[in-house]
Amino acid sequence: MMDFSEEQLNTLTLGVFNPGEIYRLKLTEKEGVKPKKQGDNGRNKYFVVLGTTDDGELIGFVLINSEINQYLPEEVKALHYKIAVKDYPFLEKDSYLCCSELKHIESIHFFERFQNKAIAVLRDDHLEIVKNLLAQSPRVSAAAMRTFGLL
Repeated sequence: MMDFSEEQLNTLTLGVFNPGEIYRLKLTEKEGVKPKKQGDNGRNKYFVVLGTTDDGELIGFVLINSEINQYLPEEVKALHYKIAVKDYPFLEKDSYLCCSELKHIESIHFFERFQNKAIAVLRDDHLEIVKNLLAQSPRVSAAAMRTFGLL
């Protein structure tokens, strides 16, 4: 990978992402993803980019999970949106967009781990549902939604 300054990476990020683009990247606890095996520092996850901060420093996203954690409270389970393999053939099975949390990754960390273009793009109707569910989540503030241009 070429070496970029943080400022160059932030500039590259501005306008690079379109809401709904789906990527697969190794995410860490810093991005709110717990490793499955002891000793690992992250795991590969699919996620949907929803927006960036005005300065391009942060990228806001939601995770795609193959299952809904059954130990979550019912109100959090209700904030998962099912997407089907027929619409998104890169998936191994029907999966869920976790709309209970708006996660973020620093653009510099995205580009350090970035290896390919977007895998797919979320359908517009699905993107609107994700935004609506995020807005209903008690874990997502209106300020966070505004930060990523979702309000």
